Amino acid sequence: PHLRSAKEVTGYYVRAADGDIGHVEDLLVDGSNWLIRYLIVDTKNWWSGKMVLVTTEWIDDISWTDETVQTSQARDEIKRAPEYNPALPIDRISGSPA
Repeated sequence: PHLRSAKEVTGYYVRAADGDIGHVEDLLVDGSNWLIRYLIVDTKNWWSGKMVLVTTEWIDDISWTDETVQTSQARDEIKRAPEYNPALPIDRISGSPA
């Protein structure tokens, strides 16, 4: 009952501690061990056109019935998260482009 497709989470709203921040655009998976490392969060509904990398360590809960991802981080913390650029490699330790 806990197993879900990665496609299922795509589009879920992301709720920060102080309100909605955007939605899950995609997931970044470590190809060597198949662990989900980051959620790519599209924040276009909160501030224009920015996609950021949110580490899975920030995720507190996923509600399958409400289709939401909950984090206890504030919006400003997520706003300062590394911007996602598909053309750049990701440095797994810091979560920022290498």
